Amino acid sequence: ADADADAGVGASGVGAGAGVDAGVGVGGATDVFDFSAKLRLVPNTGFLHQRGLESSQYLLEICVYPSDNQGVTLVAVHYQINNSGHWWNYDIKDSEPPAKGARRGGNCWTHVSSQHGPIVHVGDEIKYWLYVIRHGLGQEKRGLTWRATIE
Repeated sequence: ADADADAGVGASGVGAGAGVDAGVGVGGATDVFDFSAKLRLVPNTGFLHQRGLESSQYLLEICVYPSDNQGVTLVAVHYQINNSGHWWNYDIKDSEPPAKGARRGGNCWTHVSSQHGPIVHVGDEIKYWLYVIRHGLGQEKRGLTWRATIE
């Protein structure tokens, strides 16, 4: 039972967060394109699960979906948990093998927090922003939020 949050432009405020800069290019971009994201909790299969114990700790998965992958060379995810003041930043690049915790499949660019990275609990508030480079031009969406839930 995974919970998904849609941070797409058409979300009409549900899961989209306040202040979404949808369709705003950076650096004078005229090739405006759309992208969305889904966040979900992934069971932490680390130390506790290997010993058959239950844990209320989860890893965070962020999957970014550009509307058109052609020309996309980088997707960056930036997030913090519960206003901690510490922002976690990860780049997912098309031109190199995926880093641990990052993968690209179909039109989804995915980051999963690692065992050594941030741990998420049900009810945590995730504030995040996204940045995508397509045809050499960057575009971002800021002010996104998601409340971690399991359905």
